[in-house]
Amino acid sequence: MSGHFPDTDTLRSALSLANRAPSVHNSQPWQWRVG
Repeated sequence: MSGHFPDTDTLRSALSLANRAPSVHNSQPWQWRVG
């Protein structure tokens, strides 16, 4: 790891795509913690 924090656009894009990830039986157990 480089130790550098990604820029805002990269974070928004990654979270947007991750939010679309399937979950078991569409239970949607995703929880986000940033910071």
